[in-house]
Amino acid sequence: MTLSWTGWENDLSLTTKTPPYIDWLKLVSFDGADFKDGISLAPLDMAASAQAITGEATRPAPLPPFARPRADLTQAPEPQIALDWVPEQDCAIVGVIDSAIALSHARFRRLGSGSRFLAAWLQGGQWRGDAVPFGREMFQREIDRLMFQSHVAGALDEAAFDRAAGVTNYQDPRGDRRLENRATHGTSVADLAAGYDLRQSAQDKLRRRLPLIAVGLPPNTSMGSSGNFLEFFAIHAIDYIVDRAERIGKLANFPDTSGFPIVINLSYGLQAGPKDGHMLIEQVIRAADAKAEAENRPIRVILPAGNHLLSEGAAKFDLPAGATETVDWRIKPEDQTPNYAELWSDEIPGDGAADAEHPLAISIAPPSGPASPTQPGKDGQCTTLMDGDRAVARIYCRKHSGNGWHRMSYIICTGPTQTDD
Repeated sequence: MTLSWTGWENDLSLTTKTPPYIDWLKLVSFDGADFKDGISLAPLDMAASAQAITGEATRPAPLPPFARPRADLTQAPEPQIALDWVPEQDCAIVGVIDSAIALSHARFRRLGSGSRFLAAWLQGGQWRGDAVPFGREMFQREIDRLMFQSHVAGALDEAAFDRAAGVTNYQDPRGDRRLENRATHGTSVADLAAGYDLRQSAQDKLRRRLPLIAVGLPPNTSMGSSGNFLEFFAIHAIDYIVDRAERIGKLANFPDTSGFPIVINLSYGLQAGPKDGHMLIEQVIRAADAKAEAENRPIRVILPAGNHLLSEGAAKFDLPAGATETVDWRIKPEDQTPNYAELWSDEIPGDGAADAEHPLAISIAPPSGPASPTQPGKDGQCTTLMDGDRAVARIYCRKHSGNGWHRMSYIICTGPTQTDD
């Protein structure tokens, strides 16, 4: 093994607006291709709210092929909303964005076994031409029908429903099977948000006042090892919940109302990104809130607070001029996924000249290996650790600008520690 670092050089991925995560994932895991091991990185449509901010129509995102649009099926131009129960005017719609949501669970039903889920989008589900850019969409009537068909000896077989609805997929190795666990995060979160004991008939009116719209996030293989693709799917989910709630409100045709209030719960932590109020998803949430307030119809998005299941994955320290700080980065052996770390500066006045160096200089070195270049990088540059002609690590230097200030970041990537060769 002969390891050597390149000098700081222009980051060619910037010419195609490819995020460093995707660029590195393709470089070390996909060998530059768009498809490998049952996952495709081909571009998908950006959510409308994200397009309005970035101007980008598509962005590469990992999904298995069965969840992607098929050439032999045409996407429906409009959703065919089919409901057996329309919420009353004093209801608030609860949107849940999470993983492995048990749509048929008794905590989410009405008396008479009808579902309180008005709509559900399984982002990692089998694509069949629904009015969603990927995955599978179901409305309440289909959910009710599948629950009815899944009754055995007078009781609902939830596992049979999950298979029929495509919530559980055993047909493909990349299919979602998280609902087969004893307990799932999405079901618990939905229960906390709007679950009721079906045995308490006196609570039926309360249950009916909190109808649900679910978005099931795709499996972790579509999130990336730093959760950096979550933002793409979560923005789509927010747009979906708001759109379907508005359409159902118009379907109800209530007089003197601008639509249902909406409460959206997203109990997933974003590990990557600046988290300074200027991330794309933060801008989308603020825009949705401002639009709803102007229409006198509040939208509230409930976000998590914490540190990714107490993983202690963040550190913060001051660096006086000329000072140094050492951080040990431990990477697991026999890991088949890339690993990432981000280093962010504080806010710096001004927008930052295009050729300005990073205010911090970093150096990383593998055990018994060479250290990276000690001079700071510039915005749009990267340096690569090479093992002969194979890239094994990379550092990207990026600038994040605000109004009259900017921040600089280093995104550090390493390849899998267990490879096929």
